[in-house]
Amino acid sequence: MSTPDTPLAPDAAAPPAPDETPSVLPEAAATGGQAQAEAARAPRSPGEPLGVVLVLTVAYAHYAQHPVVAGVLRGMGAVAAGLIFATGVKLLPALRRNVLGPAAAYAFAALMFGCIALLRVPLPWMLAGLGAVCFTLAWRRLKP
Repeated sequence: MSTPDTPLAPDAAAPPAPDETPSVLPEAAATGGQAQAEAARAPRSPGEPLGVVLVLTVAYAHYAQHPVVAGVLRGMGAVAAGLIFATGVKLLPALRRNVLGPAAAYAFAALMFGCIALLRVPLPWMLAGLGAVCFTLAWRRLKP
């Protein structure tokens, strides 16, 4: 460690001026963090996500008939359904403070669930139909 009256070692980085902030912590630079920080700042081309999706599509097309892949995808579907259900349960308390009132909000939520889960009405149709009705009712209540 150097003090104000002792010079820095030739390989030591000079401390930043008071008005400038270091771009990367010194210990991160020593461990290769500088390259990671520069890579994170580098602009990405719009084709990169498309390339990832295309590679995954080709891999799926090649291995779709494999029983392990089918089982993994079934498991991911169950996980996704569980996450959606858990999000819905977390949002239930917010229905008490809904503009339409708790009774109407719970009724619309139950109707939406029943139509989608039990009657198998497609989600886009329900969002366009019942979602538009709920939106219009809430908008009329909030309109000055």
